[in-house]
Amino acid sequence: MQNKRHHHVFHIAFIPLLLILIAPQWGKATMAPTLRHYEELTVIAEEEMANLEKRFESAQKAWTLLSDGEEKILYPSVVIQHQKDTDLSVIERFHLATVRNSILEKRLEAFRGKIEESLGTSQAIYIDLSEQQATLIENGEILRNYPVSSGAWETPTPRGRFQIHSKQTLRISSQDVPYRMPYYMAFTKSKSHGFHALPYLGNVATNSDYWHEALDHIGRPVSHGCVRFLPDDAKAVYEWVTVGTPVIINS
Repeated sequence: MQNKRHHHVFHIAFIPLLLILIAPQWGKATMAPTLRHYEELTVIAEEEMANLEKRFESAQKAWTLLSDGEEKILYPSVVIQHQKDTDLSVIERFHLATVRNSILEKRLEAFRGKIEESLGTSQAIYIDLSEQQATLIENGEILRNYPVSSGAWETPTPRGRFQIHSKQTLRISSQDVPYRMPYYMAFTKSKSHGFHALPYLGNVATNSDYWHEALDHIGRPVSHGCVRFLPDDAKAVYEWVTVGTPVIINS
């Protein structure tokens, strides 16, 4: 009887020791799926961070272009700072990424709000005469840049703030020479100045020597005052723009 009691006592005393021995292995086994899950979540959060920062940089460039006439980045890179934080566990890295994503989202919305308030609409066209470049702005971000050809020194493109007043798939000049101007978008009330594809004479653009000359002039100010685009670019802008879209022209 005495031996049986000692035998039971031995087993009871051995249980805590056994739990101590197996606990670390059990903990690793139960933590492994959690860590793998956090690793996957971290990758997703960091991809979102890169996308948000790209959009936020675009919004900063749009705002500074409209306000200062030059594209600038005002805030340091959150992605670069995140990449420098290497002494973190995967769980800490995930939580930090979500916090930074929230900050980027708030900054992006703030800039988009300022831009749309300034424009009074969600889209605009900015023409930089010095760079001979058109920039499309949509929802507070830069959508596309296009090379252009604006007015020559003796026939300059007017500067200032305008808007799209009308659109014509093809406009024929009322001047002595009947230039044909596809995808015409008038930005003055008189319709004397607008955006359009390369002008040409005759019925077929590519058969016109004037069209080929205008093609070589993209990127240089040589027009009679309008802003010329390459054919495909003019079509894309024509389909994107609406009557009333603000136009800002600066140098």
